[in-house]
Amino acid sequence: MDIAKTLKTALAFERKVAETYAIAAAGASDPKGKKFLETLAAEERRHIEYLESRAAEFGRLGAVTVPALETAVPDGGRVRRGAARLRKTMRKHASTPGREEVALLTRVVRAEEEVTAFYRAAVAEAGGDARKLFSRFLEIEEGHTAPAQAEPDSVTGMGFWLDVREFDLESA
Repeated sequence: MDIAKTLKTALAFERKVAETYAIAAAGASDPKGKKFLETLAAEERRHIEYLESRAAEFGRLGAVTVPALETAVPDGGRVRRGAARLRKTMRKHASTPGREEVALLTRVVRAEEEVTAFYRAAVAEAGGDARKLFSRFLEIEEGHTAPAQAEPDSVTGMGFWLDVREFDLESA
């Protein structure tokens, strides 16, 4: 694995995801949805700073260390426990999004899926500290995907929340 090239590619993905969140936040009509998107845009910007520091370190030392990288997104267990409460809140405060807003939210999900796939491949190829580095990013990005998907699913009323079907027309 070419770590320098992989870090450069990771930075490109993180920049794309950060920009996608920022654009979606700017177009969001729901204040809670806007706050969520702004929070993840800020987190993605922190990922960029972190990766830039790792790339600079690799350039100086020919090796990469893995300082702690925190995330604003809670672990999966907390997300699942909060899903029911959030679902009720979203239903109470749901706005009717325009087609453009739904398209922005869909782009957010696609960007998260792309970056997650990239990190999954990087983990498979990497060894040592590079594997630890990319594993942490994979864990964080997988954690972003479920709530990112919940936002368009919630506002479009597609019947899913965090990939769990809320209702089934065939059984009604």
